Amino acid sequence: MWGMWTRVALVFLGLVGGCREPARPSAAPTVPAPQPMTPPPGRPEVEDDLDDLDEDDMLALVQQIKRIGREGPLTQERERALRAAAVQGPAYQDLVANPANYIGRPYRALGRVLELRPGPDGFTALVALGPGQRRPLAVSGAFALPDGIRAGRRAEALGYLGGTLLYPAAGRGPQEVPALAAVTVRPVP
Repeated sequence: MWGMWTRVALVFLGLVGGCREPARPSAAPTVPAPQPMTPPPGRPEVEDDLDDLDEDDMLALVQQIKRIGREGPLTQERERALRAAAVQGPAYQDLVANPANYIGRPYRALGRVLELRPGPDGFTALVALGPGQRRPLAVSGAFALPDGIRAGRRAEALGYLGGTLLYPAAGRGPQEVPALAAVTVRPVP
């Protein structure tokens, strides 16, 4: 069950890279010698076959994470404005039916954390929304999670919609779920 989700999280975290813009070379770039494909120490190996990931959807989520990085630290004023805009967010059924129509729109999610994948540059979590917790949402952010956010606990995430991600549904194989680029995540009692 963790294999696909782990690959999605690691690819996502590798693409985000802490929301830093790449350095611009001042001289003509040189091509480095090819290096063997080995993971850095302390990181698990990632399978080479990532064909089942939708790169356009990953790109939409990564673009939203980078947008958040460009906006700078979250101020109380900006959080109030984001919360007000998220009140008019789309229904979950609409997110599933037409995720591309809502990329970049503010969204507030309240649910139970099912899976949590912290990484060196952020996190990816699977959150169950709604009654019966049958509506999964992938939440990703390029910041450290606050204390109290754990699998099995309720949380609120506020951010921008970022298309969809794949995750392995129990007994059904990979399932596409809406994705949220989080600006903030808070534990809910």
